[in-house]
Amino acid sequence: MYENLEKLWIFGDVSGKYKCLSKFYEIISFISHKHDADFDAKKNFAKISKAVKYMEEHIFDCNLKVGKLPLMCNMSDTYFRKIFRANYGLNPAEYISQKRLARAKHIILSGDYDSIAEVAHLSGFDDPLYFSRVFKTMYKVSPSDYNSID
Repeated sequence: MYENLEKLWIFGDVSGKYKCLSKFYEIISFISHKHDADFDAKKNFAKISKAVKYMEEHIFDCNLKVGKLPLMCNMSDTYFRKIFRANYGLNPAEYISQKRLARAKHIILSGDYDSIAEVAHLSGFDDPLYFSRVFKTMYKVSPSDYNSID
C-alpha cells in the first residue's frame, strides 16, 4: 500500500496527490478509531471486573457457570462477552477452558494424581469424558497418554 501511494505521489498528477492525501487521512482515521475502540474496551473492563475477579477465584470450581458472570454485572451475555473478548482475546468459556486445561497438563506432568477423573475434577471439569475429549482436542493426545510423550 505504501509503495502504491509513493508511486502515485511521485509519478502522479495533481489528482493523484489528492488521492494520496485522502488515503493518508483514511489511515489516520482508522488508527485513531482503533485507539478509541481499545480505550473503550479497557474503560468498559471496569464494568465486568467484579465477575472476572469471581471467575479467577473460582476458575477450577466445577460449579462455575459462565452464564452467571454477565448476571453479576447486570448486563447481557453478548455485551459481557464483547468486553471480555476485547480485553482477553477469547470469550469467557474459551478462557476458562484454556486455564483448566493448562492446570490439567501440569497435574498430569507432576504425576500427583490417582486417575484421569481426579485430574478432571482438580482442573474444574465435572465430566471426565468431556475433559478427555477437550484435552485431546487441545493437545492432540489423550490425557492418559500425555505424560508418556517424549
